[in-house]
Amino acid sequence: MQPQPDVDVVVLGGGLASLCLGRLAQRELPEVKVLCLDKATEPKRKVGESTVEVAGHFLHTRLGLGDVLVHTQLPKHGIRYWFNDEGNQLDFCEASEDGPASTSWWHTFQLERDQLERDLLRLNREQGIAHLTGARVTEVLPATDGGLHRVRYTHDGADHEVSARWLVDGSGPGSLLGRQVGLLTRDDRLPHGSCWGWFKGGRSPQELLDEQTAKRRFCFGKRLLSTNSFMGEGYWVWCIPQASGLLSVGLVYDKSVVPTPPSNEAEFKAFLAEHRMLSQLLEGAELVEFGRLDNYARKPRTYLRQDRLAWIGMAAGFVDPLYSSGLDFIAFQCEYLVDLWRRERAGEGLEPARLQAYNGFLEGYYEQAVRYFSGLYRTFASAELALPRYRRDVHIYWSMYTWPFFSRQFLDPEFLAGHAALAERIRARTAFFSRVFSQVYDDLKARGAHLRRNRGRYTFNQLGWRMIPFIRFERQMGHAVTPERLRALADEIDAVTLLFLLDVRFDGDRCALRGLLFDALKGAPLDELVAAESQLGVTEAWWAQVLGRLEREVNARLELDEPVVIDAASLGQLRRALRDLADEPQRKRALEAYLAPPAMDDLDDLPPLEQTALQEPMDWGGVPHARWNLPDVSGQTIYGFLGDRWWNRPVHELPQTVWGLRG
Repeated sequence: MQPQPDVDVVVLGGGLASLCLGRLAQRELPEVKVLCLDKATEPKRKVGESTVEVAGHFLHTRLGLGDVLVHTQLPKHGIRYWFNDEGNQLDFCEASEDGPASTSWWHTFQLERDQLERDLLRLNREQGIAHLTGARVTEVLPATDGGLHRVRYTHDGADHEVSARWLVDGSGPGSLLGRQVGLLTRDDRLPHGSCWGWFKGGRSPQELLDEQTAKRRFCFGKRLLSTNSFMGEGYWVWCIPQASGLLSVGLVYDKSVVPTPPSNEAEFKAFLAEHRMLSQLLEGAELVEFGRLDNYARKPRTYLRQDRLAWIGMAAGFVDPLYSSGLDFIAFQCEYLVDLWRRERAGEGLEPARLQAYNGFLEGYYEQAVRYFSGLYRTFASAELALPRYRRDVHIYWSMYTWPFFSRQFLDPEFLAGHAALAERIRARTAFFSRVFSQVYDDLKARGAHLRRNRGRYTFNQLGWRMIPFIRFERQMGHAVTPERLRALADEIDAVTLLFLLDVRFDGDRCALRGLLFDALKGAPLDELVAAESQLGVTEAWWAQVLGRLEREVNARLELDEPVVIDAASLGQLRRALRDLADEPQRKRALEAYLAPPAMDDLDDLPPLEQTALQEPMDWGGVPHARWNLPDVSGQTIYGFLGDRWWNRPVHELPQTVWGLRG
């Protein structure tokens, strides 16, 4: 007879990943006995405070923490970018700003990590989960023959040993079990580091906008509640509010671009003081705690093993904080583990094909995240390039990772097989675009033009004024989707992205989303241009191919008596060239084709879901949150202001409040 384990699962470590795993297991499989061994005596303040859609849905709906979050945390109003001049001396009224116009449709949060962990610890213990604080693991003995894993530890002055069927390492970047098996390696593709601090007495960006500027910038959300991100060459700085009244501020840098970043508290404060907007936010504020971490990117060899070993949280690697993906990884890892335990208890056993599919999804997400950032930090200084790059990244995130999470298809190996092939293609495309963005940045900087759109411009990235196609499927994500459909959506954003880059590189007419140009590049033409870049690199010869192909495709669609010329000199004059055609019927037809909106998939066959179909609404009204003046932090989503299909409405039909955004 097989020996019986003392518990079903031992979790090494007691941080956020371990706490989330324990709670999800208790909610889904209350019969599973979980023991968490936490060396800390109580939760401590940590960075990693901002969440995006997967993590927000995981916390709110899957873990059932809505009521806790309302009373102890803050909602997040998207990510907000601020750009600067060469000396970082623009103020908030002068700096170009890109941010959400309203509350997010799906719930996301700005977290005070120590408070969240205290709440989770309390809830888990109330539900009977054994979570031992002050427990020091002395030896980890993984089974080598398919038997039980054993862990030795000390607690309350006594030595203990426990056996378990599953052993999960959630012990952070030091990874107790990972060190034994060589799980993590430094990822030199991301030579990044960070230093951060929590300030008492910080201010809100809204306070620092004059009345005229505030009225001109269409924003019904709370700027304070955004992750306010201040962009520079080779670095960015986050500002995240905490419900207690603290302001989390962190500098993240690429050491290949910023070779001498701040190394201590004094240097960190000096760096912030030299940045006009940050010094305004922190005027009179007190730094209460400081931290620093260099070379944080760690790549794991795997996540889930056939011998019932698993890694979660930072014990399973880390990429970069810009897109707040850390808790997303935790969500997927916890969901996969609980699903495997459910299947085991149903008698299915551990299917190698399922493990491979789950590991493949996690590995693909990691690799996609690396490609978002590798080599691109230096381009962050340019609003002209940072924003289209961000638009594409978010589109890929929503379609490839958020959608399968909301639809629960990330648990379907058949879906994951198609998803894996598509993800590989998208990663290759992301690497392609990284090379193009880098070359365009070099060209702009050589011309002294890389900061030319950093002053006086305002866009709202929740919508992007038809510059973010993903907005069209924000509310369809609870429906099932096919990899083929996702590929079509990815091809749309890729065509848009290349058109943006053409606009920037050759001073186009800033009308990338014209139907004629979109149709001319989408599909086979773009595929061929991507293939050509792999042979030529991002060279003048390749750019000539791009313009030549665009010219051929446009003229084939217009069928004009005399073809229009599209080259480096004429790209920005295309609309004028069409308007000057001698033949009036041809001129009218050509301009209509040019000005038409792009023919994108609006997913009309998948009706929009009400938010309550997947997430219960949250009422933040009337909950006091320390010193922040937030009488109404919920507000309406953009659909409440502009209607369900605002993006297909002519500008003159939209409310007068948005007219200032036409530029």
